[in-house]
Amino acid sequence: MIGTSGVLQQEYSENYAITDRLFREREKEEVQSVTKLELTVIDSESGKPISKAMISIDTQGRTAICDDQGNAVLQDVLSGRFVLDVIVPGYIANSVLIRVSAQEQEKIIIRMIRNS
Repeated sequence: MIGTSGVLQQEYSENYAITDRLFREREKEEVQSVTKLELTVIDSESGKPISKAMISIDTQGRTAICDDQGNAVLQDVLSGRFVLDVIVPGYIANSVLIRVSAQEQEKIIIRMIRNS
């Protein structure tokens, strides 16, 4: 005969296993999901757009160059956390830690500081 505590323990274990499995499946979905990043690079003092900035996510092999309005798009970016590197001649290189959610289009503004 199983006592009340035995039944509760079994139910807890089953619920934990189901929750844990769902969490792992959700985490796997997020890792496999892709999104599009729309980026704008601007001068931190003037607020003016910066053209020809090189933006990269080394861990995903994604790179883009800003147009004349300081805009760039990175396609097929995996969701999660990663470092976005921005390099522009005449400015201090900038590395930004960002988190991208699954299936969402992200718009990011990056402010660059001029070299003295």
